[in-house]
Amino acid sequence: MDMKHLIPIFVIFFFFMPTTSASVALAPSSSNTQSFSFSKPQGDQTFFILSNDVDPKLQSICEETDYPIECLTTTIPFLDENVAIIPVSILKVEIDATHNKTKEAIDKAY
Repeated sequence: MDMKHLIPIFVIFFFFMPTTSASVALAPSSSNTQSFSFSKPQGDQTFFILSNDVDPKLQSICEETDYPIECLTTTIPFLDENVAIIPVSILKVEIDATHNKTKEAIDKAY
């Protein structure tokens, strides 16, 4: 199944994901309603859990995101030595990673 047509959807998702917070409300049961809301993490996330060999350019790009640790941990495994460390190339790597993980999830589902 060719998933290339979903890439624009992922791009839109990544641009709007950091600016919105998710709110999920479950269908009401006979007596109560449960709701869950997820907000941005409080305070700055720090890079103390990562090794010291993280590219400083990548680190500075990820520090500017709402979720810097997630940015680094999801980007690093997909970088190769020929990728220029600029925001556009990092976005492409993130899109490719999301595309691959989505394909894996779909394959497991079927």
